[in-house]
Formats: sequence, structure tokens, C-alpha cells
Amino acid sequence: MSGRSVLVAAFCVGAALLSCSGVASAQGGEPAGPRDETEPTGGADEERARARTLANEGLTAYRRGDYSTALAKFEQAERIVTAPTIALHHARCLEKLGRLAEALAHYGTIASTPIPSDAPYVHHRAKQDALLEQQALEPRVPSLAVEVEGEPGAGAELVVDGRGAPFRADDAPRRLDPGPHTIEVRRKDGTKAAVAIQLVERRQERVRLVLPPPRPGGESGDGTEGDEAGDGAGLFGLDGDTQRTAGWVAVATGGVGLSVALITGGAAIVIGSDLDARCPDGACPRDAWGDVDQHDGYRAASTVGWIVAGAFGAAGVALLLTAPDDEPDATARAVVGPNGVHLRVDY
Repeated sequence: MSGRSVLVAAFCVGAALLSCSGVASAQGGEPAGPRDETEPTGGADEERARARTLANEGLTAYRRGDYSTALAKFEQAERIVTAPTIALHHARCLEKLGRLAEALAHYGTIASTPIPSDAPYVHHRAKQDALLEQQALEPRVPSLAVEVEGEPGAGAELVVDGRGAPFRADDAPRRLDPGPHTIEVRRKDGTKAAVAIQLVERRQERVRLVLPPPRPGGESGDGTEGDEAGDGAGLFGLDGDTQRTAGWVAVATGGVGLSVALITGGAAIVIGSDLDARCPDGACPRDAWGDVDQHDGYRAASTVGWIVAGAFGAAGVALLLTAPDDEPDATARAVVGPNGVHLRVDY
């Protein structure tokens, strides 16, 4: 074999090895690669190959704007191997889906995780990109500060979107995704105050909840609270006040979903009409790719808006119509302001 043939053969082998080391980078120079050169050596080759396949499928879905499918693929790949390249695309999917608070936390984890000095270049590049994208995303993520009037007492709980945690008066503002949220402060005796709020990107909101007087003997643990909760229970065993609160919150959320559906649907129609002229036979030039992504995003947001409007609207009406009249002392007020729609419920 001649010297030139040897060089050509060596070049081909090297190219084949490089092609198996990771996933092709996304548009715009986004690094990606499912192979984690720092993973334990005991991992099965079949599992690593499966992770590479999943990550490639995730990238394909990401490029066509199917961010939900892409996210699922990257999550599956991450359960097999741990690589900053896969984690970076995981965070980008969260951002595209509007889950900005989760994306910000994910970028932060990647940026703060040490990378071995002998790790592949794409891993170091992914960490650098995560830091830059974290800094760009941070000002977009809304925050919410909660103030409470009235003594919460020991054992009080702050419930955000159904997830509770011990209440602390000195808690820092919370980073939350844009969109509708429900906030409750619950005492140990069962008394509470709640508010529904629509958060907007780049906004810092503050809500004030007014707790009613505590129930006499409500914290003594003598069963008084359980006896009261059992009287006049409505759907799912809820008392009238709680069910009405849930109903109003659901109706408000449905209204927000309807607004989002109409606005984003109209925007998608306008952009789609322009793309029809710019993209003959469905082939768009490079300068139209950004508009294609925007069009797909508006369509997805509109679809989600219609689903939210239908589901929450119907559920809210059902809850309100079937709420028992045990203690009809709750008042609800819907307030529309420059920062969004607020539904306030006082007990």
C-alpha cells in the first residue's frame, strides 16, 4: 500500500470515530453530544449507544419545533448518562416551552457543576454556553413576593400551585414561570387566604394575603377542625369555601387561557400568511428560520391556551355550581391591572 493510501485510510478511520463521539451541533452553533466521556467505565456499551440515539432523536425534534418530544428524549438520555451537552439541550427545551424558572435552575446547575480538565471540549463548551444562557434568561423570569397580614402561627404553610412548604415571613421572592398561579397561606387550624395571579415576563410582583382570625381552639388538636370540615362537604370532600375558591381560580385561569389562545393564534395566522409567500413548496430560506420558530411557538401557545380555557373553564363552572352553602362568607374580586389579572379571595 502506498503512503498516500495509508494516510487516506487513517483519515477515514479518524472521521468515523469522531462521528460516533456525539450528536451534531444544533443550528447556530449549539453544542450537543450525548456521550459522556466522564461517566463510569462500568456502563454497558448498549446503554451508551441508546443514550446517543435518544439524544439524536431529541435534537431532530428540537429542530422541527417539537419541544415536548425533544424534552422527553433528552430526559430519557440523561437517565442513562450524565453529560452537560444533553443537560444543556434539556434546559433549552424547558425555555422554549415557557418553563422559564425550571430552565434557569437547570442552566445554573450545568454552569456550577465542575468539569474535569480532561473532559471533551464539547463538555467545557456546554458549561460556558449554559452560563451565558443563564445570564440572558435571568431577567426574563418573573418573581413573586408574598406578604401576609395576620398572624400565621406555628405550622403555617405556603402553598404555590398546589405544592406546599412551611411558611416563613422572611422568604425571598420566588422565581416562577410566566402564566397563572395560585397562592395560599394556610394555618394549622385550617383557616387560610388565597389569591390567583397572572405573572408576566420581566415583572416583579407582590401579593398581600389577609388571614382571618384563627378558629377558637383550632390548634388544640381536639378534632374540631375535622368535624367542621366534614359538614357540608362538596365535590372531592371539599367544604363550600374551599370549593368556591377553587372554582373562581379555575374560571380565572380559563379566562387567561382564552386570552392567550386568541392572541397567539392571531399572531400565528399573520406570520403563517407571510411564510406561505416566502417558503414555496414548504422550503424556507435561512433568513426565514427565525419566523418559522416564532410561528411554531405561537401555534403551540395557542393550542395550550385553548386546552387551558376549556378544561379550567368547565371545571370552574362545575365547582361553583356544586359548592355547598355551608359558610358563604368568602368574597372574591377579579382585578385587571397593567401587570395582569388578579383574583383575590378573602375568608
